[in-house]
Parts: sequence; C-alpha cells; structure tokens
Amino acid sequence: MKRKLVLHIGLPKTGSTAIQTFLSRNQPRLLGSAIDYLAISQFEEGRKGAIASGNGAHLARAMLNPKDQAFLPWDDARASAAFLSAAERSAADTLLLSSELFAMATPDGWSRLLEVAAQAELDLSIVAVVRNHCDFLSSSYIQAVKRHCIVQPPATFIRDFIQHNRYLRYGAFFRDLKARTHARMNLLSFDAAFAQGRLMQDFLAAIGAPSEGMDGGGARINISPAPEEVAFLRICNRYEPRMNFSDVLARVAPGTEPEAAPWTVVEPQLAQEIRADFADDTRALLDDFSLGPDFFAPPCANYIDIEDIAADPAMSIRVLARYLVAFDHVIHRPMQKSA
Repeated sequence: MKRKLVLHIGLPKTGSTAIQTFLSRNQPRLLGSAIDYLAISQFEEGRKGAIASGNGAHLARAMLNPKDQAFLPWDDARASAAFLSAAERSAADTLLLSSELFAMATPDGWSRLLEVAAQAELDLSIVAVVRNHCDFLSSSYIQAVKRHCIVQPPATFIRDFIQHNRYLRYGAFFRDLKARTHARMNLLSFDAAFAQGRLMQDFLAAIGAPSEGMDGGGARINISPAPEEVAFLRICNRYEPRMNFSDVLARVAPGTEPEAAPWTVVEPQLAQEIRADFADDTRALLDDFSLGPDFFAPPCANYIDIEDIAADPAMSIRVLARYLVAFDHVIHRPMQKSA
C-alpha cells in the first residue's frame, strides 16, 4: 500500500500561519498517528511562532514561475532533494507539507511535483481552507498594508488583486487542480471554522489525525491591526518601514487597547460587485465539490472607512503612543535578560 502525501494549499488569510505553527509544535504527537509534518524548509520558524511560509515553502518556491522573485530552481538542495531525503527517512504512513505558496504554482510546477511524488511512491491528497471573497480581500488588503508598505486605497488594491490572483476563482482553480493532479481534494470552510473556533479540529479531521492531546497553546500569530492602526500604517508606509515596525504595532502592550470587533475595508457597493463577479464560479464550486449552501458565510457588514480615520490627528497621536509603549516592551525584554 502506497504512503500518502498530504499537501495543505494554505490560501493566504485563511489561518495558514496558525495551522503551520500548530503542526510544527505538535509534530511528535502527529507522529503518534503516523503523520509526519516534515521538519524541512521553514519548519523551525513555525515551531517558534514566527510568520513564515510553512515546511513546504522551498518546494513550493520551485513550483513558481521562474520570473517570480521567490522562485527557487528545482534542483536547489532546499527544494526537491530536501523533500525526497526527508521522505526517505520518515517511517510515517502520511507525509504532510504546508505552504500558501502552493496556491501560486504553475502547471509545470505541478507536473514536477507529481513526478517527485511518483518517485517516492506517494499518493497525493490536497487540503485547502477557503474563505468568502469579501472578507478574504479585506484581510488581504490589511495584510498588504501591514507587511508590504501599501498606501493605495482599498478599492484600488482589491480590484487589482482580483485580476492577478487566479486562485480566487475557487471553482475553476480547484476543478483544474483536481483534473491536473487526480488528487483527493478536501475543501474546508474558513468561515464556519473561524466562527466556531474549530479551525485546528477541522484541519486535523481532514488529515485523519485526532485532536485529543494536541498542544493548542501559544500567542496569536500574524495579528491583524485595528482600523486606527491600518490608517496610521498607511501614513507610515510612505517612508517604507520594515516589517518589524508593523509587527510591533500590532503586538500592542497588554491592557492598552481592547481587541477590535470584526470589521471590513470593503464598502457595501464594492461588496455587491465582488459577490456578483464571483457568483457563477462560487455556484460551480459548491456543486462540483458537494459543499453545503452555508459553506461561505455572508461577508462582514461592519464597514469602516479608513480614509475618514486617517484625517483625525488625535488618532495618530493615540496610535503612536501605543506603538512606543509596545516598542518599549519589546526592547526592555532583551535588556532584562542581559542585566
């Protein structure tokens, strides 16, 4: 009987970083169920709770368009050779890889992966977590402001993002991927899992692992900034700060600010456009993969115009004060250790 290779296509903004950290920290427990989350690529970053791209990152980078700045040659020692070596060493029945970069793989990249899987005598299965388009796009914009120095308004960014990310046509993307790979496909609803706080349990069930006895501890990872912080960061992004800046800002000192309620940068008219644009493809997805009508939740209705927030000088002073306090906490910890 062939062993299995389970590939988690971590679509961005669907809890991928949290899942990867969870898998890294629970690797010994997963091995007890004959599932090996291979200790390659960015496995260690995940174990430490850092924002990374999963243990499949290097292999996924070798599946990208060669013109992509993240591309790695297929014969790079960190890519196919590292995976095959780890697969050969593992005695587990199921090997598990995760990376959001798999969503950007080219057809040629998938062909290469299938060749490697055949070489290692592995049957391929795919797991993906899928989110309603409006909340996905809002979260993607916030992430881009937080980590990629975006200064443009939400509607401009979102319309461009839709044009350049083909996986957003979920129905066509997963239908094509299934035909190309002949893999078993398991699609999970981020909306339902997040609302009920069961993302890890649903993911474990999809890979055939029990949830009992797993370590779910650790701080929240890749925290989304609050509306005031997004408005403040857009001002700061004109000067191209490093990612450390936004990470510290989102890691507000305990007790200084309550957690923001769910909110969206997608205004109601734009939300209607997005839903209409994806309506036919969404129906095809639900039909093709026998997903229930509640697979996608209605998008968040709490629209906040960050342009209005940015016009408030008092807001900038408040957020700057919180940032300085959070930064003080960050630099004080190393000083305490050296004292």
